[in-house]
Amino acid sequence: MLIRKGRCFTRGLLLLVFFAITLWGLFTPVFPSYQAGVSSVNGLVYADYLFNTLSKSSSNFFDPSRRGKNSVEAAAATIQGQKIDLELVLPNDNIRDTAIKLLEEQGLQAVLSGAALRCQGDLYTLLMAVIADASSTYHNNLDEVTARHKNVYEGKAVMRCWWHLLTAMVKPLQKAGMQDTSSVVNTVIGKAIEPAYNFYGIITQKSSDNFISVAAFLG
Repeated sequence: MLIRKGRCFTRGLLLLVFFAITLWGLFTPVFPSYQAGVSSVNGLVYADYLFNTLSKSSSNFFDPSRRGKNSVEAAAATIQGQKIDLELVLPNDNIRDTAIKLLEEQGLQAVLSGAALRCQGDLYTLLMAVIADASSTYHNNLDEVTARHKNVYEGKAVMRCWWHLLTAMVKPLQKAGMQDTSSVVNTVIGKAIEPAYNFYGIITQKSSDNFISVAAFLG
């Protein structure tokens, strides 16, 4: 093999060796595990969990004293006293049956109207119940959700039903000319239900406490 530029060849070879070592390190289970019963994981699994823990802290909109006007509680307060009378189309019978129980628990009327579910009552009361369950789930206290709804289902099933129920309200609210109310419902979905469900089981960490690990992975 003819090497015309020895310095460039050496530099490339060293970079290739460094890359191979880095790749081997990422796929070798030498990183501490956050999972019970698992002593170590590879770098990709560790990095995935690490960045999830960091991003979770920026998705907390449940603390009014810290978030102020950006909290989901503040958003819900803007439609306090708002009554709704909507026909909702839910994906299946199980979701519909669960939704009826959840709505009735919060003092709303839920009556089948053909294939749709007619929902009447105080939307603010409903949203505050959703936010309470989402906050418990976000803070990894799913048992609190299950305890609140003993006559329905376990916590994750409740959260899935809340998502379907509120999502089904968005278009009917818009058709009724209630765009502001629809926006609040969307806010509760995007800032309460979805982060709570997606980040359940993940422990919140700060970037400042993991500076070396973050810098190493980004580097």
